[in-house]
Amino acid sequence: MVADPARSDDDIMREAAGARPVAFAEIYERHHAALYGYLRKLVGTSDGAHDLTQETFLLAFKSRGSYRGKGAFQAWLYRIATNLARGRFRAAAREPGTAAGDVNSEPADDDGPVASAEAAETRRAVEAALRRLPMDQREVVLLRHFQGLRFRDIARTLDISESTAKSRLRYALEKLADMLRPLERELQ
Repeated sequence: MVADPARSDDDIMREAAGARPVAFAEIYERHHAALYGYLRKLVGTSDGAHDLTQETFLLAFKSRGSYRGKGAFQAWLYRIATNLARGRFRAAAREPGTAAGDVNSEPADDDGPVASAEAAETRRAVEAALRRLPMDQREVVLLRHFQGLRFRDIARTLDISESTAKSRLRYALEKLADMLRPLERELQ
């Protein structure tokens, strides 16, 4: 199925909630890769992100009849994913000896062995720094800088005010800058 860019997510969800539930496949096609990327960075493992992506779409499909689109589909979908991830982190915190996520970086592009090694090292350092942020700050960074959501949509996704989203982002970026300063010096 090829996604029709002229149709809005709200239109597709209305169709999926009505007589054509198979229309939801277009929602999946449109948002799967970006949602997986967000969850991959949020939880830190490919397997965890894959599981949460599937759970998110399953829950979204089951809830399609209650979706009340107002142009905020992406925020609604990311809210589902974020809440599932939060639940996973809470469960992991209750189980001794388990970690919420480990670095599982894929190899870098073929720019030569030195460039690939440096890119992989940088990616691992950024992912490790992101994982050290408090969850509320990590969510805002990922939604803003990796998913490109506007502050209005971040606020809807996380059920916070826009000013809180901006504040969390500012604090998170300050912490990331401090954590990554040694890497910056090393790369100069």
